[in-house]
Amino acid sequence: DKDGNAWWVQMKIDKVVKGDAASGKTSELTVPEEKAAKATMSPEQAKMYETFSPPDFNTPYPWSQAPRRLGADKNGDFVWIGNSFGGTLAKVNVNTSELTLVPLPNPEAQQPYQVAVDKGHNVWTNLWSTDQIAKYDSIAGKWTVFDLPTRGTESRYISILEKDGKLEVAVPYSRTRKVAVMTQRSESDLQALKAQAERQ
Repeated sequence: DKDGNAWWVQMKIDKVVKGDAASGKTSELTVPEEKAAKATMSPEQAKMYETFSPPDFNTPYPWSQAPRRLGADKNGDFVWIGNSFGGTLAKVNVNTSELTLVPLPNPEAQQPYQVAVDKGHNVWTNLWSTDQIAKYDSIAGKWTVFDLPTRGTESRYISILEKDGKLEVAVPYSRTRKVAVMTQRSESDLQALKAQAERQ
């Protein structure tokens, strides 16, 4: 994070861990369970899960959020975590360790995998099950979802490059052996394109 502390997650038990660089100590947070999933269970199912511990990596609890690869805002106060099974982002305040959940536009289908944060505090994530990239404007609280031009990508990584006033988002396709690079147009780029279209 901005203070040089290390953060990591334990996916199968919904834990977030902070390693304090100054003290050498660790502290732990639990990601809140997905209440809607738990509410669908019968009493018999709930009783069965009382003996289902610890869960296996590929057979988690139905209410698991499954935190995956996280990203820190190096210019802000937050670490962001993609909760793959819950269809949410976890927003963790690095100063207070307060954790809140931000749902994706379609949490049932959109599963975030890795997170990267740009200089404008926008949170980028690849949605590995839907051939999409999502951007969360953390200031405005607004989502923008971009469709990738290839189907069956199963992208599990995302990286951003900010250089010379431009932003590029790179996503490798695990299943189709390609790498997509998306360039975000600036406001001046859009105005120039608009002027060009009007001239035509």
